[in-house]
Amino acid sequence: MKKSYILLLLISFLLQHALAQNPFVTNYSISDGLPTSKGNCAFQDSKGFMWFGTDAGVSRFDGNQFVHYTEEDGLSGNLVIRIKEDKKGQIWFLNLNGTVNYYSNGIIYNDNNAPFLAELKTNFLFHNFFEDTDSTLYFYNTASEIYVVKNNKYIDYQNLKNNDAHLSRSTYALNMSSDGHLLLWASDGILELENIDNITKHHRETGLIHKAFPLDKNKTLILDQFGSIHLFQDTEPIQKNILTSESQTINDIIIDNEGFIWISTFDKGIFCYQNEKLVAHLDIRKSQNLIVDNENNIWTASNFDGIYKINRNILKYEHIGLEEFDNKGITDIAPANNKGVWVTNGESLFWIHNQKKFGRKIPVEGHILESIYQLKNNTVILSGSNTNINFIEEVKVNEQKNIIEHVEPWKSGYNVKKVVVDSSENKLYSFANDRLITCDLKSPYTTSFPPLNIGRINNLFINNKNLVVIKGSRFTVTDGDSTYNNAIYQQFSDQILTSHLNLDKQNEILNIYGNNLYLIHNEQTYNLTKDLKTQIDYRIKDMVYSENTLFFFTVKTVYFITNPLDYLTTGQVELNRLNIEFNNINDILCQDSLLYVASDDGLTFIPIKESVNSQPQETQPYFTKVSLNDEELSLLENKVVFKNKNRLSIEFSSLNYSSIPSEYSYKMKGLDDNWSNGRETRVVYLNLEPGEYTFQLKSHKNREPFSEVIELPVIVNPTFFQRTSTKVLLLFLTLFFLFLIVRFFYQRKIQQKETDHLLITLEHKALQSMMNPHFIFNALGSIQGYLLQNKSSEAGTYLSQFARLIRQNMNSLKSNYICIDDEIERLRNYIALEKLRSNNRFEYEIIVDEELDSYEACIPSMIIQPFVENAIWHGISPLYEGGKIKVIFNYLDEKSVEVLVEDNGVGIKNEDSISNPSHGLNMGITLTKKRLKLIGERQGVKSTIFTSNLFPEEEFPGTQIKIIIPLVEAKL
Repeated sequence: MKKSYILLLLISFLLQHALAQNPFVTNYSISDGLPTSKGNCAFQDSKGFMWFGTDAGVSRFDGNQFVHYTEEDGLSGNLVIRIKEDKKGQIWFLNLNGTVNYYSNGIIYNDNNAPFLAELKTNFLFHNFFEDTDSTLYFYNTASEIYVVKNNKYIDYQNLKNNDAHLSRSTYALNMSSDGHLLLWASDGILELENIDNITKHHRETGLIHKAFPLDKNKTLILDQFGSIHLFQDTEPIQKNILTSESQTINDIIIDNEGFIWISTFDKGIFCYQNEKLVAHLDIRKSQNLIVDNENNIWTASNFDGIYKINRNILKYEHIGLEEFDNKGITDIAPANNKGVWVTNGESLFWIHNQKKFGRKIPVEGHILESIYQLKNNTVILSGSNTNINFIEEVKVNEQKNIIEHVEPWKSGYNVKKVVVDSSENKLYSFANDRLITCDLKSPYTTSFPPLNIGRINNLFINNKNLVVIKGSRFTVTDGDSTYNNAIYQQFSDQILTSHLNLDKQNEILNIYGNNLYLIHNEQTYNLTKDLKTQIDYRIKDMVYSENTLFFFTVKTVYFITNPLDYLTTGQVELNRLNIEFNNINDILCQDSLLYVASDDGLTFIPIKESVNSQPQETQPYFTKVSLNDEELSLLENKVVFKNKNRLSIEFSSLNYSSIPSEYSYKMKGLDDNWSNGRETRVVYLNLEPGEYTFQLKSHKNREPFSEVIELPVIVNPTFFQRTSTKVLLLFLTLFFLFLIVRFFYQRKIQQKETDHLLITLEHKALQSMMNPHFIFNALGSIQGYLLQNKSSEAGTYLSQFARLIRQNMNSLKSNYICIDDEIERLRNYIALEKLRSNNRFEYEIIVDEELDSYEACIPSMIIQPFVENAIWHGISPLYEGGKIKVIFNYLDEKSVEVLVEDNGVGIKNEDSISNPSHGLNMGITLTKKRLKLIGERQGVKSTIFTSNLFPEEEFPGTQIKIIIPLVEAKL
């Protein structure tokens, strides 16, 4: 036992990886999104999500982001110790306080929304549950209590504790035998149960069981009291003593898909065995259960450090950690002459062969070594950035003493930036600031400084024609004897050269700015990275070429392009990358079918064929969140239905536990014709038209094929005004209203024409009323009377005024309006004629308001005369003398004028109307009233005629007629 323990420690020391610098082990802690560093369990559900139980609730992880659930979300306790899924897809959480919850369709159920959980409680925490073929769940704990649940209903309970006071029973597992019996794996043996109330057989021959771990296909691993592990099929051991554990605090044992046995211990980390041989030991403190995910990674929870993911390639690739290199990262790697490789950690030189290390510290006076080159004569040249060139001659590896032997190094005496050696190993070239330094390797390191005058040098390399190419303010090429410019390189003179690689005698690659790789072939350049479908996350540092594959690296990982020269015929290449992330890669090397990666993690050995031809692992896209105008919607119905919203946001992710990021392709079917590609995980659509759409999403990583397309139906229901029926109705109503408007204007036009016709008719009738035969007969009679009385002068005056009045009345037919001055003139003419005819029995007066511009203001023609005529013939005609007529024009507003016609005659009996025949009003007044109404409606003025007694209390009360007439500001 002691020898095996020492052997275990020795193998552990040789294989143990320092987790903090192991590229195959990823630790997720608080800084990565976990709510706590105390992990209790890990689990992967049937959809592919990882779940972690912690002392701060449970966390769901998709490889990119965490979603946390706590008591605020419905958990009955934040300290979750076990997570497991049943056949219905319900995920159960077993809590330290003895309570149980389950998760389904985004909801956590507790005894409030699932009352049966109130009975599913124990004073001892539940250890696990077993589900039989009819979906009955058996929850059990180490105190041998069993609670039975079926169809989310509590149906039974049994306590199978041992009644023997000297031997208490602890239950470790529960599963089912091939013949359908329940098997209870307890400390005192295996109990075979017909049901939880009936123990049919007790298998004590197994001895005392310390732990039991059920596997698939009715198999179980048990750990006995002596630390030996046995494999059982049902109740029979099929393989005894397959392993012996040095730890009694084993928390879990699993067998992965390739047959490796993984053991998680609380005190000594995680062990991995193959055929009883320890092949890996990871010092993960306080590790709990173990899970193999669908990408064949191993997961464990640490009660001290959070969650660990162990890359599936950890057993395929080799790695030497920093503890073998004085806890310093590897800064450079170079091929050795005969076998193996040279590496340096910046201050020491190491020779590695078959994963064995031989080292020797090289004094470099505080500088860091970053470049190794071994000449064919076994001289090793070491240099760094701004260090002396160190020439170490007669280098030999003493494998027995595990040391590197050599003579005292020779130093150049000057600091350089970079060192390159020509293919014939005749000369070494380096530079410092603006000087090119040439060292003759055949003579005793004779150095020269040829002048260049190209400014500060930032890089140099040997091209595939063995010419030295120097990058300063421009590119300069030298063969050792002369310098000249080269058109191919000169096109990159204003850009930064990061690195260079010769593929063969016809092809070389320039790394410009660290993000563009230019292939130079037969004096032509081709940008290999211009149309890559996969994004390079960081700047490219350097490149190597092996087995028709171009490898190049960034600080984090290694990318590769298989057959890069295919670009010359196809115009495209495919970019791939390793499923490993490193901590600051410093150099890579391809040799002996291995890809060596030198990083701050140490030195990693990766088989080239294994990496180039690795099996693809598909991603699984899913929708994480859908929002309408920033309001989150439920995804339970797997569709989105809305209306009258103008901002639809769809967020998504993918299940991807590799270090290679997922890339997405999506389109909105019904809107987009082409797929959109990229790494963005959120798409926003604005103002989608009503209709039925389907958002389609697929994902992939690296060169792997796209996943199956997942779909999210999007139904945009039309609002009331967006419905076709509403649009038809609105169109009909619009046409109807247009018809009504056209009809209205048409009728208005007809009515206008009718009104105009009526006004013309009324004007003619008014004129006829003013020039009726009776008036003309009386006027001619008056003229005749003057002539018979030999009053020719009066007859002439009368005739002249009568002729003027006739002319004025005829002129009024030419326009609908007349200036107030002209109207006053006509009124004077008419009144003068009437005064002459009545032998001057009355006087008259016409008064105009000072505010009224009688020259500019116009009123309808032939309006006032009928009322004056009425005052003369019906008002003052009964008087023999002393009659008075007064016409007053008062300014009301810019649209109307008030005209008062007053007389001191007999008055009227009825003040409310002047249209009553008893008042003696003639046809002219009636026509005038109609004209005023029509004209007022057209001009927007309420035209009125109101009559009243002027002196109501007197014998002759007189009459006052008030007329509101529309006013026009322009003379027409």
